[in-house]
Amino acid sequence: MPPADDERLAAAHVDAQWAARWVLARVASLGWTPELFAKFDNMRSRHSDSRQSHKGERIGKKYQWMALHELVERLANHRHPHRQTEHDAAEYPGAARLSLLDIDPSLPPARHPFSDTDDNSPDEADHATFPTADPAHPLAPPVPDLPDDERVDEWISRPDNLPDLDELGIRTDSDGRQWIVLYEQAVDDHDGRGWNVTRGQAEHWHRIHSWLVPAPQLTSLLTWLEGRTLTNRLMPEGADRHSLLLADFPTVPGPWTDPEPDSWHVSTFQYDETDHGEDDSPVPGDDDLSSPEPAPGPPASEERVAIPAIWRERRKKRQEELLLELAELWTDGPIEDDEDDWLERTLAAQPQGRMVLATDPDGKPVTAIPTDQTYNWSGQSLDCSLDASVSATLPSDPLLRDSGLRRDPDRPFWYDTDGQLQVQYLTWDRPSGRAYSLLASREWLEYHLERGGHCLVQGMTGERQPVTAEHPRVWREFSQSAGRTAEGQCNPGTIVTEVKRSFR
Repeated sequence: MPPADDERLAAAHVDAQWAARWVLARVASLGWTPELFAKFDNMRSRHSDSRQSHKGERIGKKYQWMALHELVERLANHRHPHRQTEHDAAEYPGAARLSLLDIDPSLPPARHPFSDTDDNSPDEADHATFPTADPAHPLAPPVPDLPDDERVDEWISRPDNLPDLDELGIRTDSDGRQWIVLYEQAVDDHDGRGWNVTRGQAEHWHRIHSWLVPAPQLTSLLTWLEGRTLTNRLMPEGADRHSLLLADFPTVPGPWTDPEPDSWHVSTFQYDETDHGEDDSPVPGDDDLSSPEPAPGPPASEERVAIPAIWRERRKKRQEELLLELAELWTDGPIEDDEDDWLERTLAAQPQGRMVLATDPDGKPVTAIPTDQTYNWSGQSLDCSLDASVSATLPSDPLLRDSGLRRDPDRPFWYDTDGQLQVQYLTWDRPSGRAYSLLASREWLEYHLERGGHCLVQGMTGERQPVTAEHPRVWREFSQSAGRTAEGQCNPGTIVTEVKRSFR
């Protein structure tokens, strides 16, 4: 039996002016009148330009939002969505797609201390929806050994004591269970005050990402990654989610939530090699714009300690030479520069190259699916239930779907059907800085890898640097990749590291 006329979905467009009149009529029926609220609303309108995130608003505005949500609900139940292309949703896509979400009711209650040290910028830790873990927690990343100010240059120049994924990529808790790091970011500096104090103190940071890779392609990918630096962002990145409820994860598969499969292919931009003369120095010149990275330095030795000082002296000398050249050119007055010549010189100085795909022995592109994604919910504007924004790293949808895991309603912890904790997101505030980690139990992850025919690839990037705004600034980059199989084997790659410096 066909549905009744009032239950059939209509395809006709909804007139915007009619919708506005409906909202206004509904506001009146809800009880808003000028006699009751005009004085208050007019007063709030005069303060509408306040820069406070949680400022008071007109009562009429609240009634308008209530009416709008009710209208959207009625239209969603009785109208087809307007589709401009075949990729647009054929069914009601939810409030997130329409930017109608003001609060996330699936978030647990945030902390609200009775007093703040600064009302305009409350401490995130005091108002965190998800409280931080104990800095002494056994799953916390180790605090690096940071030198005092006098030894920062030497610390940057020497490539020893860099973190290694063979140790950093796996942790053991107090019960002896092992946990694999799916994602991690840690920033530590000598004072623990970060860039609030920029006197050149030592800072060390590292970031770990991981990917699901088909088992037959693991060796090909590790071979392709060997010797390459991950700082060039050559691996696919996890989604950064906004305007989605925490309860929406994992999301339903669809074009809005799932990227195209091609976006999971591993590739990088490879620069064309340039010829270097015999007298080229391992320390590049300030005006060398054709080289994307400084040339590798000499092997680790006492001579590397002097590289930052060499760069500073060479930069000073080059500046003096450029000033002398400019003075000679301007001896007879300003020089007219032909715009076409300037453009040709600029284009000639740009790096040239091509995209290079990682492929397996059959010539197929290597696929790497990120294991993490980020949930974000702002506490700075519409959601007045929060005094601090919420951000948490979650397992990616491909990892969560069909996993059988359920999230704890109050914490970013995921449990299996037996109530065993299998995935957890932890944050730390410690005297030297902050750290954030997404970890999966080793036994659960290896079972998941075997069931799906995958292996896990971890990638680490990081820097040693001085906390300073002065230039030239010298720092050390390091990068490493590692593969982990469903049988528990770990194949760490070589740590790629070099000293870098700013061009200014």
